[in-house]
Amino acid sequence: YAQAGYPEESVLVSHGFFEISDIDPVENYIEGTVVGYFFNDPEVSPVLAFSKKVKAAGDTLSDAFGTQLILPSSAAADSTHLFLVRTAAPLPLIEQDSVVIQFAQLVGSMAPDSTIQAINFNVPASLQIVDTSGVSATDPWRAYRFDDSNQKWVKISDARYINDTTFAITISNTGVYGVVRTGFKVNEYPVLSSFPDTTIVQNSILELPFNAYDPEGENLTFWTESNKTEVTVTILDTVLHVEPQEDWTGVATISLFATDGQDTSVSSFHLNVVSLTAIENLENLPVKFALYQNYPNPFNSTTIIRFDVPRAENVKIEIFNMLGQKVRTLLNNQLLAGKYRLRWDGLNDQGLAVGSGIYIYVFRTRSFVRFRRMLLVK
Repeated sequence: YAQAGYPEESVLVSHGFFEISDIDPVENYIEGTVVGYFFNDPEVSPVLAFSKKVKAAGDTLSDAFGTQLILPSSAAADSTHLFLVRTAAPLPLIEQDSVVIQFAQLVGSMAPDSTIQAINFNVPASLQIVDTSGVSATDPWRAYRFDDSNQKWVKISDARYINDTTFAITISNTGVYGVVRTGFKVNEYPVLSSFPDTTIVQNSILELPFNAYDPEGENLTFWTESNKTEVTVTILDTVLHVEPQEDWTGVATISLFATDGQDTSVSSFHLNVVSLTAIENLENLPVKFALYQNYPNPFNSTTIIRFDVPRAENVKIEIFNMLGQKVRTLLNNQLLAGKYRLRWDGLNDQGLAVGSGIYIYVFRTRSFVRFRRMLLVK
C-alpha cells in the first residue's frame, strides 16, 4: 500500500474481506475478490466495512453509515466472525424480476480460512438502518432480501420503523438486504444503436446511421472516439461518418458516446480496413467462384489469399483457429465480378498478433462456401 501512495499507517487491517483465488510467485501477483475495505486511518479512506467476532451472549456490529446488526443471545456461536458492508445491489437472473434498490447491505460471515460462508442465525437478528431523509412518514422504505438460490429480490413484509429515523429488518441468515422508497427513481441511461464489427476496403468511407434517445426525454450530447489516429470519425446529424487515411489498412475501434448530463452510454465496434486488389480486367472475368491456396504457405508475417467472384455478390472471408474460434473477419463486402487478392497480416480482430499454428480461412457467399488451411510459423 505504501507503493500505491498510501501512508504507512493506512495498512489494510481487515484481511478477512479478501478471498484469494490464485498466487503466482513467478509473475509476482495475487488474484482474488475484494468484498470491502477497512483502513485503520479514517482520513485515508472512510470505513466501508466492519467485522467482528461476536459473543454468543449477544452482540452488536455497526458500520460507518450507522447501520447496526443486533444479535440477541444465542443467535450465533461464540467467536463467529461477522461483517457488515454496503455493496452494489446484485442483478436478478431474469430482467422482469428487477427491483430498483436504493442501496444494499451485505451481512456476511467469515470461515476460519477467511472464505465467505453463509450461516443461519439460531435466533432472528435485527438489521437496523438509519434513515435521515426526513420523509419516512410520507415515503417509507420497503425492504428486500436477495434470494441466491433463485437469483431474485424477495420482499420482506414485516420490516418496520422503530422510530422516526431507524428502519428495522428482521433477518434469519446472512446475505444481501436492500431498501427502496416508492418515490425513489434512478436516472436511466441514454439508449444508443449498436453497431456490428465492419470490414471496408482500403480508401473507402463508411457511413452508419444511428438512433439515440433518452428514456426520460433529456437532451443528449454526442461525441466520438477512434483508437487509431489514422481513422477520423465525425457525426453528421444522426450519421456516423468514418474515414480512414488514404492507403491505410488495419483494425480500429470506433466508439459513439451519448450523455444526458448525468449518465453516459457508449456503442463501440471494430472497423477492419483491408487492402483488396482486383488482378484481372473486365475482359477476363471468372465463370465460377473459386478459392485458391494462400501464398506464401507456410508464412511468417503476411500472406496473400486469392479468390474469384463471377458475379456481383456479398463476399465474406473469415479466419478460424483449429478450435473453431473466429480469429479475424478479413472481408464482408459487396464485390463486383472479378479476380481478387487479399492480404492477411497475422492479426486478429482486436489488432493483436496471433500465435504460430494452423489456421483455416473460409470463403462464403449466399451460394458458395469453401475453406483451406494455412500455416503461420514465427
